[in-house]
Amino acid sequence: MVTYPQDVAQVGVFYNESERLVRFLTRADKHGFSVFLDAMSKGNRFETALNKGFAAKYISLDALDREFKTYATPAKWFLQRRFLQRRLNRPATLPRVILSGV
Repeated sequence: MVTYPQDVAQVGVFYNESERLVRFLTRADKHGFSVFLDAMSKGNRFETALNKGFAAKYISLDALDREFKTYATPAKWFLQRRFLQRRLNRPATLPRVILSGV
């Protein structure tokens, strides 16, 4: 997604994916993420900022996209959530977004 969604139903999905991308990039390289944000704040395009912060890790947007999709798949997030809920003795449930098919 390149722009903010016009469809209200997609806003939650947009924020969820954005949060996952931030977690993914900060786990990959905290300093690189800072460099990336600095470049974005100075008006650099996403690809340019990505190259400045993560050139050694992601040689292209396609490389980032492939790794991010693996990281952000709902099944992985569900399993992580299920593990945490078991530790807290709470039932695991899929997020409403997944159940509704949005």
